[in-house]
Amino acid sequence: MIDWRRFVPRALRRSERLRRELERRSGGRVLGGPFAGLRDLWRSFGSELAPKLLGTYEMEIREPLESAIARLPEVVLVAGAAEGYYAVGLALRLPGARIVAFEARADGREELARLATANGVSSRIEIAGLCDIPSFGRALGAGRGRFVLCDVDGAESLLLDPGVVPALLSAEILVETHDAFVAGTEELLQAKFSSSHRIEAFRQRPRALDDAPSLDLPRRYEGALLQAMNERRPEANHWLHLLPR
Repeated sequence: MIDWRRFVPRALRRSERLRRELERRSGGRVLGGPFAGLRDLWRSFGSELAPKLLGTYEMEIREPLESAIARLPEVVLVAGAAEGYYAVGLALRLPGARIVAFEARADGREELARLATANGVSSRIEIAGLCDIPSFGRALGAGRGRFVLCDVDGAESLLLDPGVVPALLSAEILVETHDAFVAGTEELLQAKFSSSHRIEAFRQRPRALDDAPSLDLPRRYEGALLQAMNERRPEANHWLHLLPR
């Protein structure tokens, strides 16, 4: 009998063993980062699961995310909510906020509802479908105390238009720009909000071993751990944080 394992690179075998070990140790619970303790996370839509379990997912925006949480927004809109990592995580961190989570995929909405129930926050999360401009504007409402987290795969410059949704002029916004999908998105958003918001750009960076929570792994797994934190993003995808003046 042929032992096919010897044809598989050792690094790949270790990565697979580490993935299984991570799922075993976490039991579906996020181990670090802003949503540490979020439980029963078993699926990820449109992104890698391991960085979310480790708490290193999109850690480039951890600082503006924490500052937005500290301002205790009354309404949080998550556009492109996927399985609910952010919507449920923010509901846990902001028990006084109303969360509106837009997700176009039916299976994503189903998983989001399950995750919200598992974490005891389903009564505070309104789950909606495709985030079009009318429904987005209605959910945002008027007044201050609004926080928008936007990840809509290239439609950001269409959705985030203060000329069409004036309430955005007073909302705090954290948006992934997806220039890899639609060139010029970041520049266009900068132009739309430069007079109303202070804008800071956050760029991707490679992960380091110190980014991971302590797992007490043998040194031979260091390369696999770095791979586990790799989110496999296009190089041109970055983030903007827009804070009302």
